[in-house]
Amino acid sequence: MDWKKQRSRKRFGRCPRPGPEGLGEQNILQWKSGSEVAEPPKKLTRRSVFSYCGELVGHYPVCGWLRVASAFFKHEANSVTSRWDEPIHRDRIARHLDEIARQLKEHDPAQGRWDISGTAARLWVDASALAPGVALEVNGAIAEHGTWLRPDEARHINMAELDAVIRGLNLALTRKM
Repeated sequence: MDWKKQRSRKRFGRCPRPGPEGLGEQNILQWKSGSEVAEPPKKLTRRSVFSYCGELVGHYPVCGWLRVASAFFKHEANSVTSRWDEPIHRDRIARHLDEIARQLKEHDPAQGRWDISGTAARLWVDASALAPGVALEVNGAIAEHGTWLRPDEARHINMAELDAVIRGLNLALTRKM
């Protein structure tokens, strides 16, 4: 393999690509992450936790529970450190990251359809005490979704619902829906 392919594979190793089966159920072109899950970092710092979580969800428009879990672990790393390279001595974070890696090896939630097109969409939004979430549905398939953890000093739930609507509209507008 030449160096350009190696560099590209390393840089975009977990980018969405058509799965080995190509056409999924009902002859719909599906994508999957298509790569092995990296092991969690041995030396935990805020930087290494953020980097690992970014590798897991950064390139995917849809990745289910993984997006919320990675946001939670980044929040947890923030709460126990004050600097990016400060070591994390909490076993709980290491156990959580190991659990993510184990779950991803069994079932990677990063998957979806390649052939989503259209100019009209249905926007699904919801919020809880933990996070607002949005999902953009186009022609019956989720084209993209997002979740954002709420800060500890979060306001009333109605404000969280409004925040979810605004974030969802921004998501739809960036896709020109």
